[in-house]
Amino acid sequence: MFPPSLCVFARRPESGRVKTRLAAEIGAEAALGAYRDCLRAVAAQAARIAPRGSLRGLFVFGTPDGCVNDMAAWFPRWSAFMDQGDGDLGERMGRAFRRCSPAVLIGTDSPDLPDAHVEQAFRDLESHDVVLGPAEDGGYVLIGLREQRPDLFRDIPWSTPAVLETTLKRAAGLRVSLLPPWYDIDTRADLERWRRGTAGAQG
Repeated sequence: MFPPSLCVFARRPESGRVKTRLAAEIGAEAALGAYRDCLRAVAAQAARIAPRGSLRGLFVFGTPDGCVNDMAAWFPRWSAFMDQGDGDLGERMGRAFRRCSPAVLIGTDSPDLPDAHVEQAFRDLESHDVVLGPAEDGGYVLIGLREQRPDLFRDIPWSTPAVLETTLKRAAGLRVSLLPPWYDIDTRADLERWRRGTAGAQG
């Protein structure tokens, strides 16, 4: 197996285009500030986990297309930047794995996902075909693949509690590792949970 890659899916910080569920509760500008905090935390994690030369590469997939320069301002200088491209989330993730497998992919919705979970995902890829980090809301916060598996991303009911369950059904017959569950930041309560944890860590 080639050395694995770490992939990050990120969106350009723009008011009204990030954290829309959260924005419905706290307003677009406050949600934008929260997203920037998430982006900053995930970029710092990527720098810790994938320092230059430790993996095949750190690949940042940005959206909307053409936002490479904006993403470069956030992530380590050794990152490679690419557009996510068109299509739903599944099509975009499938495209990323075609380019970067074997790889572990994370997003920006779980900024305090423990480093240990990501590092365990890399270890588990040595003996598993698929690694999933379940989300408490029924999705997943991390996915790792030894090789591209386009069927895992087709016709998935994205943004519903059935994402993980459907993905596991599609993965029948493959060697699957499940990491401990974690949470996404989608609501005010989620954001407060993260901030309480951050304050506790600093204290």
